[in-house]
Amino acid sequence: MNKYLPERCDYLGIDHSEGAIQYCSKLYPNQNFTTKDLSLALPELASKNQKFDAVVLAGLLFHNVDKETLEHNNDQELVQFCLDKLISDKGYLVLIIPFAYGDHPSHNLYVRAEWLQKLVEKLLQDVKAKIVYENISLQIGLDKKVLQQKTTPDWFVTDSTTDYSNKYAGTYMATWTVIASPSPD
Repeated sequence: MNKYLPERCDYLGIDHSEGAIQYCSKLYPNQNFTTKDLSLALPELASKNQKFDAVVLAGLLFHNVDKETLEHNNDQELVQFCLDKLISDKGYLVLIIPFAYGDHPSHNLYVRAEWLQKLVEKLLQDVKAKIVYENISLQIGLDKKVLQQKTTPDWFVTDSTTDYSNKYAGTYMATWTVIASPSPD
């Protein structure tokens, strides 16, 4: 994401993965990155009264798990916290939500996208945020790209071999991007 931002932009990247942070630090040595769980990092930023013009939650919603207990964290609480404590008055919350889809009727792109859209719209309605932009992007040919790798990721299940017991399995990937702003009271 950093490659799309202007150089004059102050950027803080937070991830719980030390490997991801090391990789980003090498690519962008002039930016700030830290390895920390968001459940710790976000309250620290709020306690310093740090505000941001944009807070980006990429690949986090619906995958937000406590590393210690492995319990699913509350996405609504996370989004509300960002809107209330971290976003500046004219700031935006950017949600980037990847999802898999496949050839099976219950996995097709339109069914999955509609399902995800309803979840996100309800979440943002509940936290009183307004959607100002949304987009879906597709990664075409993911199955071929994945199968060309030396090691196939454990999450990858081709449509031709799945029994569809897992509603998240799918050969193709898409990303739903939503930009929201706090609704005025």
